[in-house]
Amino acid sequence: MGERTFKPFDNGTVAMSVSASSARIDFNSVHNGSNVRLVNRGSDWAFVKFGGSDVTADENDIPMPPNWCEVFAVPDGATYCAAVSDGSPASGMLYVTPGDGD
Repeated sequence: MGERTFKPFDNGTVAMSVSASSARIDFNSVHNGSNVRLVNRGSDWAFVKFGGSDVTADENDIPMPPNWCEVFAVPDGATYCAAVSDGSPASGMLYVTPGDGD
């Protein structure tokens, strides 16, 4: 199997603060990518979920360790990413980059 590469969309990265309360950010309405690269730049675990403008995240969603990066396939129709942290006081940044590839 050949190596695959994630190809980010120009000017597509958005950043959101992650705290103990779920927050969401529109990452895909302009670019409509099939994948998204997430970077958790916080010192706490972040839990993320993809969906529409009303999506919320909780500790039962996708766990991302501190200072971690991963590429995910975006569910059909998802244009928002929600995130919440498990730390107290929780703070951090999640960078969301739409694109294609792994």
